[in-house]
Amino acid sequence: LCAWVFTWTDEEALKIDSKLMERRMAEFVHAFIETLQVLDIAHNVHIRMAQRKVVVFPRQTLFEQSHDVTQLQVSGHEVLGWWVVAREDHELDGTLAESMMRRAQLPKTMQQKVLKA
Repeated sequence: LCAWVFTWTDEEALKIDSKLMERRMAEFVHAFIETLQVLDIAHNVHIRMAQRKVVVFPRQTLFEQSHDVTQLQVSGHEVLGWWVVAREDHELDGTLAESMMRRAQLPKTMQQKVLKA
């Protein structure tokens, strides 16, 4: 999947006020997520505080009942990095998870829209 990675590497700012860094980083990430919401693009957010990193994965929805991503109430799960998937008769293994991730990748045209926004 194509992802946008936000990191903070300015050690001097951290020494002065780490909360300021956290707020500024949140502003950048939130601005990007707002763009995805305007474009009606589903996404997952992975927060790696120990690494001062936030990774945002814009993606397609895979299930017909979830075309309007504004109606999904799973944002808390997605911020934790969990992805809600339909339960099947088979176990979810690495191969199946990789296949699902590939199907969820945004088409190149949508990736270009995100880049231009």
